[in-house]
Amino acid sequence: MNLWKLGKIEIQKYYDLNLKKSTDLKAYILGILLTILVVLPILLVLIQFFKVYYYQPIIRLILSALGWFLLLLCNGLSNLFMVKLAKIYFPENPILMGLNEKAIFVRHTFSIGFALLTIAAILFFGVI
Repeated sequence: MNLWKLGKIEIQKYYDLNLKKSTDLKAYILGILLTILVVLPILLVLIQFFKVYYYQPIIRLILSALGWFLLLLCNGLSNLFMVKLAKIYFPENPILMGLNEKAIFVRHTFSIGFALLTIAAILFFGVI
């Protein structure tokens, strides 16, 4: 089975686990914070490039595509960190310990629905 299909099964297993809500929320929030810490340096460099090359349409389009892909990467990383932190909080849960984080990362990074939603939001709000 490929990672895309396995990621869908694995994340559904995670959602069906009925973990303690406060700890699950803590793992979710810390996952987002860790994602911000990882992505922030890349984002700051991308913003500087965007400021320098704003008046060159081809480079602006390339940088915008890189920013969009970075947004997709943030979605995958935050879910990866959430599952890893949940494994740290609940080491006694055998189903949780058996989850494949790589498959969850691939599934959420390349999620077609999230990709289309972000493109629609970018076009609707006129970010580019």
